[in-house]
Amino acid sequence: MTPSQLRQWSFQNSQPDQWWLNLDAVTEEIPVTVAEIEERLKSGDYSAVQALHVSQAGMTNAPWVEVVMPLPMKAPRLMQLPSIADATAALSAFGPPLGTPQTPPVEVVHTKAQNVGCGILALLLFLLFGYVVIWMIGIKRDQNAQSAAEARVQERTDAQATEANLKYNREHSQSQSQAGQEVRQASRSHREVGEHTISGDNFTGFSSLEDEERASELAGDTEAFSKFFLAGVMTRRATLFKRGETVILEDSEGLLSSKVKLRRKGEAVSYWTNREAID
Repeated sequence: MTPSQLRQWSFQNSQPDQWWLNLDAVTEEIPVTVAEIEERLKSGDYSAVQALHVSQAGMTNAPWVEVVMPLPMKAPRLMQLPSIADATAALSAFGPPLGTPQTPPVEVVHTKAQNVGCGILALLLFLLFGYVVIWMIGIKRDQNAQSAAEARVQERTDAQATEANLKYNREHSQSQSQAGQEVRQASRSHREVGEHTISGDNFTGFSSLEDEERASELAGDTEAFSKFFLAGVMTRRATLFKRGETVILEDSEGLLSSKVKLRRKGEAVSYWTNREAID
């Protein structure tokens, strides 16, 4: 997917220009814009650049897409024109070479010179016409190749977007069904307190349990969830956990609850998130 296609996706889905960026398997700390993504691509410092819209950050299997720069249009190959010597040799059939001593009447010499000049002019016009035709064919071929490449990229992008929407709807339905079956216990269990490892890249956390519950309520409204989460990131009330991070389990909402309170090792701030983040 190219940067222009990222902008088109945001416009068509009425989403803000905010993206999580993964450079060579390392995810940025805060969201970036498409213009910033283009600057990373133009620098040539990264072999793999992937982007994820902030509205899809809460998904279990987020649809990260590869971002590439558009293919440049190739210049058409120019036809090499024949040399003057070759053109003169091709015109030898019109009469003897120019400059050969002859003694015909003045009228005959003048007529032959006119014929040779017309022949040279006709040959030059024919070569010019052939060059223009070849140049136009080259441009058309390159345009067709560019259009075919963009069509293939668009097909892959549409397939990825469709698959991501289906996964999101399926996972959201499953989470709602599980939430309806669980019973929150009044007492909290501390038997699992200790070090754990984050199991995925798309687990959001909130500094208060109320914010985490509010985010769960907004999970069905992608735009509302995105705005709520970005506001939390800007005020350090929300975060995005990364796979493999070492965290400390400080608290939980009972054995049957899906909420746990995690703190990154070496940091003082803790966040509430889903229990699946450390399972």
